[in-house]
Amino acid sequence: MSRKTNKKRVAAPAAELRPFQLAGGRSALAAAALALLTFLAFSNSFSAGFVLDNTGLLLRDPRIREVTSENIRLILQHTYWWPTGEAGLYRPFTTLSYLFNYAVLGNAQNPAGYHWINFLLHIGNVFLVYALARRLLCAFWPAFFAAALWAVHPVLTESVTNMIGRSDLLSAMAVLSGFLIYLESTESAGWRRLAWLAGLMAVTAVGVFSKESSVVIVGVIALYELIWWKERKPGRSLLLGCVATLLPIAAMMYQRSAVLAASKPAEFPFTDNPIVGADFWTGRLTAIELIARYLWLTLWPARLSCDYSYAQIPLAHGALKDWLACIAVLAAVILVAALYKWNRTAFFLACFAAVTILPMSNLLFPIGTLMAERFLYMPAIGLLACLV
Repeated sequence: MSRKTNKKRVAAPAAELRPFQLAGGRSALAAAALALLTFLAFSNSFSAGFVLDNTGLLLRDPRIREVTSENIRLILQHTYWWPTGEAGLYRPFTTLSYLFNYAVLGNAQNPAGYHWINFLLHIGNVFLVYALARRLLCAFWPAFFAAALWAVHPVLTESVTNMIGRSDLLSAMAVLSGFLIYLESTESAGWRRLAWLAGLMAVTAVGVFSKESSVVIVGVIALYELIWWKERKPGRSLLLGCVATLLPIAAMMYQRSAVLAASKPAEFPFTDNPIVGADFWTGRLTAIELIARYLWLTLWPARLSCDYSYAQIPLAHGALKDWLACIAVLAAVILVAALYKWNRTAFFLACFAAVTILPMSNLLFPIGTLMAERFLYMPAIGLLACLV
């Protein structure tokens, strides 16, 4: 004699429509509204000129003057900042996109063309966020508001309106589309699954050759499957997804190491990131304080800055504000942990933010910049969708 149990199961989110079947009807109207809203927010920036790092990467890079096999070879065989300096960055696909603007479209020193490409990439990412939110939140209006809030959030200004913020736009497009492609592969079989996995491999390659932090796509996929492991039992699908992403990541790491080995040593000035010259614990406490600053900027982006280098943010030294920042971050971690039982989807979104900001957080290792609002381009997706 069998007995029925009332044990509640938390199922993995299933979309009203699968992510690549959102065309038509209400979704088409949502896409039009999102595009218009985003245009209204960013259209006043299309005339912004070549300032700060745009000068070195766009006006002083001889590789993007014309499309030749020699210039393409130089892009593939040299670092991102060659020949003006070295920062340990290898982003050939991003540089190729500058070549497309400068030589193919003929934008040269006209900033509008670069801004339009950035804007179109951002619009594409807004649509991807809508598709992902539609799948995870399983409802139209929450998905629309999550995408709309992220689309026009002021903290994204540096990534969208700064011409060389393109690496962030390309990276986000690769991670978002790659994650959606992976989900499609888990719901397909035979040659369709192979086609989706090939697409996942391709977009991962674009991402990691646009910005190194795109490697987080592996963490996003693994995070999703681990959260809903009992319900989905991913096993083979997760293995295939990891193989499809790790192959282009390995190719990038190999080529990057070869290029960096043949280049001058990277320069990390103390003025760009004081953590470089700090002891371990001072560096980690400062990095935790930066996490608190990022959280506050997402909630209240009233005062923004294009440059947080020395000495706008002092190193942590045990002052009251340093400990308050640590307490705020600890409280956020406890809240996120509590979300696991209360709302599994919100827990995933919060963890998505943590995974995508980790490479730029200075927690694991010092990077070339102390803090930058462009680092919030992807993490803000998870934080804002979690709030919605």
